[in-house]
Amino acid sequence: LNTRENELDEEIRTAEIEKEKKQRELEEIKKNKVNEHTLLPLDFDYKTIRALSNEVAQKLNEHKPETIGMASRISGVTPAAISILLVHLKKMNLLGKN
Repeated sequence: LNTRENELDEEIRTAEIEKEKKQRELEEIKKNKVNEHTLLPLDFDYKTIRALSNEVAQKLNEHKPETIGMASRISGVTPAAISILLVHLKKMNLLGKN
C-alpha cells in the first residue's frame, strides 16, 4: 500500500508541476500578444545588450525587425531573448520610438 501511495503522490506532484508550467506558458503567450506590435528602434545596435547572446544580437542586427512580433519570429530568437530585449529597451525608453 505504501508503494501505491508513493506512486500517487509522485503523480500528483508531476501533475502540479505540469499545471504550473502550462500556466507560465499561457502568461508568456498573453504577454507576447500585448507586445506583438510594439515598435523597435530601427537604428539600434543589439550587440550593446550584453545579456543577449552574440547569435541573437547578430540576427537582430541583420534582420532589423520593426516590431517585437517580427523579432520573435526570427529563427533562434528565444522568448527569453525577447524578454531581455523588452526590459532593456524599456529602461532606455526606446520602445515604440522610430
